[in-house]
This record gives sequence, C-alpha cells and structure tokens, in this order.
Amino acid sequence: NTYWTEMSIDENTTYDFMLYPWNIIPVLNGTQCNGWWISPITISFIYDPEEVAEIWYNYNGWHLYLEPFVVDEENSIEIAVYWIDFEGHHSPYSSLELDIDRISPQTDLEWEVFKKTPFGNWWVRVILIAMDDWSGMSSELEIYINDVFQDTYMVTWPQVEFEWEITEALKHSIIGFYCYDNACNLAIEELDGSDIVSHNIITQKSYNIYFLRILTRFPKLQQFFDFLDINF
Repeated sequence: NTYWTEMSIDENTTYDFMLYPWNIIPVLNGTQCNGWWISPITISFIYDPEEVAEIWYNYNGWHLYLEPFVVDEENSIEIAVYWIDFEGHHSPYSSLELDIDRISPQTDLEWEVFKKTPFGNWWVRVILIAMDDWSGMSSELEIYINDVFQDTYMVTWPQVEFEWEITEALKHSIIGFYCYDNACNLAIEELDGSDIVSHNIITQKSYNIYFLRILTRFPKLQQFFDFLDINF
C-alpha cells in the first residue's frame, strides 16, 4: 500500500511494468486530509543512478530534476514526468495528479432577535452560510461555547437556519460555529451574547423618538431639559 501511495497510482490501476517499467519512484512530502493536500508538497524521486541519467518533469514548464521541488498553490495539478537512460532511451510519460485545497471556506453569519420571553431571555434566529468552491463542504457543524466543544450537527450547506433561546448565561458567552471543507480547512463564525443583549438599545431608541415628538409639541419642556443638559 505504501508503494502505491508513493507512486501516486491507484492500487486498482492496470500498469504494464514489463513494457513500461517505472525506474523512478516519486516521493510526496506534505500533509493530507481526506485525499486532499493541505500544505505545500515537496516532491523528490527515488531512482537507480546507474540506470537513470536524467529525470524531466513538467511543472510550470519542463525542468531537469536536480533537487526536490515544491508545489505551493491551490488547484488540481498534473505533473508529467519521464526519464532518460544512459543510452538516450526515452521512457513513456507518467503523471502525478495532485488535488490541493489550502483555503478555508467562505462563511457569513447573520442573526436577528424575534422574541423576548417573560423571563428575559431572547429568541434569536441565526442564519449561517458556508461555501467552498474547491473541495466542497463537510456536512459537520460543530458548536462551541467559550471555546468549549458542545455538540456536532449534520447539516446541508450552503445555508443553515435555526432558532436559539439565549438564556442569561449565554448573554455573557461567545457561541462559536466551526465548519470545515472536505479538505479539513476550518472556518469559524462567532456570536457574542453581549451583542444580543444590546437589542435593548433598539427599544430605547424607539422610546427616544417618541419622546422627541412630545418635546416638539411643548418647546418650553425642551428648554427645561436643555437647561438640565439632558439629551434624547
């Protein structure tokens, strides 16, 4: 299994080693998750220097292999490779296929308070959007409160909508939404409970607008508040 992995050939692939022997073995050094590369990849070759005179590879143009080289980009990469023996014979072309995704998903979080309970709690409607154009989104959504893991939910992207009761304890907490793409790249959106409490400010502003209408009808009352330096 290690041999097939190093050669980047699926173990079910039919390959004629009698007609086209692979006298060089590519070694890929990097980090993978779910078959996707999530780090720069250093590529080198193992070969018999008594049989192989030159190795050529096509990555951003053809290059004579002299030392390990690094693939550092976001894409699906196909690298063609061939070698030449000391008699000038040219091997068939082989290829390395690399799927690379190193970018976190694109996310957005929106919320609105739609109800307040008699106990002073808030009901919040949360809309979480997550997209990944390359490896796609994992269906797992993890919830954290103050950086402590709470639970995992299976969801369907690109948009998830749910309702949440914000209790007194949550009003002083940070709720984290952790979502991953299929290459295990993480994106985090957070909801600050103290921001939800500030919904009171909206109610207060509405009250102020109503009071300003009263002051407009009674200018002497406005002069009195100006004297007291009270602003609404």
